[in-house]
Amino acid sequence: MARWQADLPVDRFARLSQSLLVQIALIRQTQWRSQNETVPTFFDRKNSFTIGRPAATCLREILATGLSASQTDDAVS
Repeated sequence: MARWQADLPVDRFARLSQSLLVQIALIRQTQWRSQNETVPTFFDRKNSFTIGRPAATCLREILATGLSASQTDDAVS
């Protein structure tokens, strides 16, 4: 995963967890169902998936403040 992250533009992709990289600009909507369940839906996909609390917290911070290299690095520390 770290290899892929190094190859991707840091201004477009965020690592939300050890096994989850997302292109933030493609998120169409986010449903905050509970503290432990968040569902992002993407423009180019009909299916969505559920992410847990740590990834959702990271996503919430990125959406609130914008994507930066320090946030993507801190997300998996």
